[in-house]
Amino acid sequence: MPATTQFCVVTPPAEPYRESSQALNAGSPVPLFRTYNHPLAPSSAKHVFVMFMDTTMAGMKKSLELEKGLKIPYAHLNNLKASGM
Repeated sequence: MPATTQFCVVTPPAEPYRESSQALNAGSPVPLFRTYNHPLAPSSAKHVFVMFMDTTMAGMKKSLELEKGLKIPYAHLNNLKASGM
């Protein structure tokens, strides 16, 4: 009878889910948070961000006015990769 080898793979315990605010200041109109160990993030994700929105009609109108004034940043893919994104 051949000998069997037993082994055990030990993985470190997962860190708990947590968030950190990414707002530039306390009065920021965009409630953006960076999450760590998000349960729905794919394993290939480098960064996961969540945004909590006010979905009332007044809140959505306020968001629309804010979004109309936002400028879309433009960058080449290699610039983003170089910056770690």
